[in-house]
Amino acid sequence: SPAWQAVIGSRYDHNSTYGGVHNPRIALIYRPAEQQTYKMLYGEAYIAPSHFDRFETWFVEEYGHIQNPDLKPEVMRTVELNHTRSWNDRLELSLSLYRNEVENLIVRRFYGLVPMADAFVDADGDGLVAVEWSDNYGRVRSYGADLRVNAALAPALRGFINYSWIGGTNTDPNTGAEYDLFKTSSHKVAAGLTWSVRDRASLSARIRWVSGIATRSENSLYGGARMPGYHVVNFHGRVRSVVE
Repeated sequence: SPAWQAVIGSRYDHNSTYGGVHNPRIALIYRPAEQQTYKMLYGEAYIAPSHFDRFETWFVEEYGHIQNPDLKPEVMRTVELNHTRSWNDRLELSLSLYRNEVENLIVRRFYGLVPMADAFVDADGDGLVAVEWSDNYGRVRSYGADLRVNAALAPALRGFINYSWIGGTNTDPNTGAEYDLFKTSSHKVAAGLTWSVRDRASLSARIRWVSGIATRSENSLYGGARMPGYHVVNFHGRVRSVVE
């Protein structure tokens, strides 16, 4: 109908190692007015392990990493709800809500002690060396929201602000415990102003702020606590058509 649209798609990949993989995607779009849109999206995706993931092997004193050619592809499923609206080019608003699920995540896990007679590796001469390997272990559950606002504050002045929030859990590769998402900030904000002069010159100021970052328990400095967040501020000036 004039206000509704559906998009149904499918992607098929054949991999000589893993066989065939079918990934569907579906979108339902509702547009009650020219300047307003609602979307409901669902999609699946996969990524096959690289040869580096499968065959990585190295040893240093008393520790090493052994290969795992039996790794499986990682699989992701995503659901997203999105709303966008504009008001005569003076104000644009976008809000997205999403949820992601990742299975067969490739992580580094402690494998155990293995017999090793090489004197270069087995420094203490006990005949055993601790090793890790890459394994499909655990899962990731994430959910969040993205808000974007662009506005014309004056004839020559425009501004924007973007806010992103994400939450969820990550399985610890060695203990199986559920923790906050590793290496992830829960909150991110970006904002800026741009002043333009007759399309010949502009001056912009921008700031980006990131909240504390969750770390894994083996992090040598923070040990599972949150790494402090940070902010970046920059200014940018531009002049064009100085010489015809």
